[in-house]
Amino acid sequence: MTQPAQIFRLIYASKMTSHTRARLDAELPQILAASLRNNSWRGITGLLVAYRGWFIQALEGEPMAVRAGHRAILSDPRHHDAVILAQGPAALRAFGRWSMATRLLNHQDAAVIGELDRRGPFEPGAYSEAVIMRLLHTVGAAHAATFDAQQTPVRMRKAG
Repeated sequence: MTQPAQIFRLIYASKMTSHTRARLDAELPQILAASLRNNSWRGITGLLVAYRGWFIQALEGEPMAVRAGHRAILSDPRHHDAVILAQGPAALRAFGRWSMATRLLNHQDAAVIGELDRRGPFEPGAYSEAVIMRLLHTVGAAHAATFDAQQTPVRMRKAG
């Protein structure tokens, strides 16, 4: 009997370049498309949230695959100053439904934004892993149907 693959989670934050921030509505779909393409064959799942010039992303999968995916992401010129917020084994995938899901926090996320704004200037590195995971879980739960729909291109390719 084969041992189930160990789940490894890596969460990082990075600053968007000014060019990316100015074009975020166009950039996020491109990031999503590339992530769906790359993550599906690597067995990586996750969630990417954009807020106030920052990306926060959780990647989950086998340790080597997640680390390789993260290294590839670091070379993307749309962001800089990446910092790992948390990494290590996970009992289960928190975002296993999605090869990748993306969300720019906006007025529909008023409760989440209100909580973040109440804490002062947004600096992801100042938050505990528990706070970051709560943020990602809350966004994931609130937008699950949208995130499920974002997976359609991958599902269509697999069926064809």
